[in-house]
Amino acid sequence: HVDEWILIRKDTYKILNKLEERYLGPYQIIQVHVNGTLTIRKRTNVLERINIRRVKPYNGSPTREDP
Repeated sequence: HVDEWILIRKDTYKILNKLEERYLGPYQIIQVHVNGTLTIRKRTNVLERINIRRVKPYNGSPTREDP
């Protein structure tokens, strides 16, 4: 749903270490499209469109620190 927070799964084409984080985020959903994609806000003026299969719901507090 719009205005919910999600985590994005990292690409799995490379081997991740045991202690490496598997997800990035949290990011806010801006728009949900009918073809199975989401538009998310990565930073203040940066939007990205990603497939819904790469996301996981975020259940923590929505505040985050920019890397």
